[in-house]
Amino acid sequence: VVSTQSTGSSGINAEYGGEANVQAKAAEFGVPPGRIIFSSVAPKEEHVRRGRVADICLDTPLCNGHTTGMDMLWSGTPMITMLGESLASRVAASQLTTLGCPELVATNYNQYEEIAVALGNSPSELQAMRQKVRLSRATSPLFNIGTFARHLGDLYLRIWDKR
Repeated sequence: VVSTQSTGSSGINAEYGGEANVQAKAAEFGVPPGRIIFSSVAPKEEHVRRGRVADICLDTPLCNGHTTGMDMLWSGTPMITMLGESLASRVAASQLTTLGCPELVATNYNQYEEIAVALGNSPSELQAMRQKVRLSRATSPLFNIGTFARHLGDLYLRIWDKR
């Protein structure tokens, strides 16, 4: 599922051939037509529901998905990322580590590809990872608003005490 901001179509620059270019490149690698689904911008609930359609979310290494990554993980879709050097390229690694899925964090492009290919070629491993992501939502601090609020409140008190 490819979903981006735009007017009208999916937003991947359909008016400039973006969708056609992605489909053509995918076809070169043997991806059958219809496996990549383009969608337009949608309300939050529908956007998160769409994440369930994807087998795997391939995070962009230079600038991670941030909120989109959280949406994908909340939908139960495993996300593969590559740890970068800048803050923007380390967000997804933090999300996955906090969720308890550090095995989805690559340290280089080869490892990134290996993780994706391994999950893509093994339906049982993919299903097990999807299950792990779904179950981890309930136990991980990543989605625990109460713990987050408590820690933030404690931090504010420590800051106040130091003034």
